Amino acid sequence: MRFLTGVILMIGLVTGTVGADSSHPRPQAGRPLPHFSLPVPSNPDHQAYLGLPATGQFGIGNIKAQLVIIEIFSMY
Repeated sequence: MRFLTGVILMIGLVTGTVGADSSHPRPQAGRPLPHFSLPVPSNPDHQAYLGLPATGQFGIGNIKAQLVIIEIFSMY
């Protein structure tokens, strides 16, 4: 549950920023989520928990989990 809460919070915060940037397409209902990259967390425990390398960027597909739930909400 901790993993799920962390991923939802992180993705929600980032997608609020990504959606406001006109260089990134907004998700459309019924369509696949556009690809976007996030910075790898600086905390080694968070990196290990998500199964990510120590540095760089990652996409949703890089998270080591059977299921990743993404909640997208408006921050306007």
